[in-house]
Amino acid sequence: MSSGQHDFTPALGKVLTTLIGAREETTPDRRLGRTMLGFRELLEYEDRLDFDENERPLLDLARLKAVRLLLDNLPADDELDPTVWTKYYTFLSVEGAEARELLEVKEPELAVVWSDFCSCLPKVMDEAIGFSQN
Repeated sequence: MSSGQHDFTPALGKVLTTLIGAREETTPDRRLGRTMLGFRELLEYEDRLDFDENERPLLDLARLKAVRLLLDNLPADDELDPTVWTKYYTFLSVEGAEARELLEVKEPELAVVWSDFCSCLPKVMDEAIGFSQN
């Protein structure tokens, strides 16, 4: 079987479907998990020999939308699962950092959301291990 010029199309569709699927997840942990999978698939897709640079704007837009979804749906203060909070923090600080920083420039209110989330993280961790100030 030979490789045709449109072999990448199903792969791109799979990547975008993974990220779109993250929007349908109802729990923060599953939403983040699906987004992380989508980001890994995006990287694998970009590493393909037949990757077309003309598709980069579409991939960048998919990354931005995925990070915006996460920032719009951060775990609530009353959802004291330090594992989920830590996963969100790690993803948005490392794998999603470039997209998050770009969004913060374009939409400054997201920088406030991120800052508020980061400032709550120590409290969540303390309460989870029993060091609550109450």
